[in-house]
Amino acid sequence: MLDKTGVKNYIISIHYNKSRKNLPKKGWNIMNNLLLFFALPVATILLSIVLQKILNCPILVAITAFAIYLIVTFSAFNETFLIYAIVYTIIAYITAAVTRFIMRIIECQNNQNNQSNDSNICDEININSDTSNICNCLMENNTSGCRYSRKYWH
Repeated sequence: MLDKTGVKNYIISIHYNKSRKNLPKKGWNIMNNLLLFFALPVATILLSIVLQKILNCPILVAITAFAIYLIVTFSAFNETFLIYAIVYTIIAYITAAVTRFIMRIIECQNNQNNQSNDSNICDEININSDTSNICNCLMENNTSGCRYSRKYWH
């Protein structure tokens, strides 16, 4: 049989163990922050570049990223991760749009190099005409945001 101090100590130890069980481990907070602020944004940027090269549509890249992060939100994290999912979706869209723009510039430069006559490399280059040719090429490309125009979807 327990005396008053033994019962009191037993109750305190039960309460202490229950409260310690709910506390996060010491290193978890650091690893969680590294995951949220470094690993997932870098992975989002890299996957957005790859998906943009495959899909060639920034909107589809953003929708795909949001779908993946929405599944991850409710399977691995809680509802507070939904805010991060929206931020990562915006990062994915911006990365895909920048990648698309860079791919367009490279394509226009390649087209311009193919169209130019095979003149001597040492000839003087007119910078204004090169810039205007690239701008005209960028304006001629499809600006709808996706590879296919509307006529293919009807």
